Amino acid sequence: MHEITYYSLAKPGLRAEDIAAILETARSFNATNNISGCLLYHQNQFIQILEGDALILRDLIARIKIDKRHSFFYPIAEGEKEQRTFPNWTMAYRQFSDDDMKTVNESLFISNFLSFANLAQKPTHTIQSFWERVQRLLTNDYTS
Repeated sequence: MHEITYYSLAKPGLRAEDIAAILETARSFNATNNISGCLLYHQNQFIQILEGDALILRDLIARIKIDKRHSFFYPIAEGEKEQRTFPNWTMAYRQFSDDDMKTVNESLFISNFLSFANLAQKPTHTIQSFWERVQRLLTNDYTS
């Protein structure tokens, strides 16, 4: 089993409809190709981890890199592992919107999510890198 984590910036002006289209395509493709993973979107930034066959993932990453909805692409980590971290998710998705922050105290919301991230198992470098990047995104800490 192969896994890849990447970070990218959304193209300026990306709309909710664009995100919905990305998710629809990803979920269909991933289900057909036995890929699972998790995508987070916050402040025009994406962090994603994908797991599946190495050749299929590398081809998918090559297509994501040239997708016009991304203005910057940065690979974080990749590697091999024994089992899936997201076995039931063809594409888990969470967008941290301004409405989330208005509805729930922002610091409490982020604290709860980061607590979940801290409790999540991190058996590989790639999944550890994914959660570290999520933490940086949600705390606006780009120094580490």
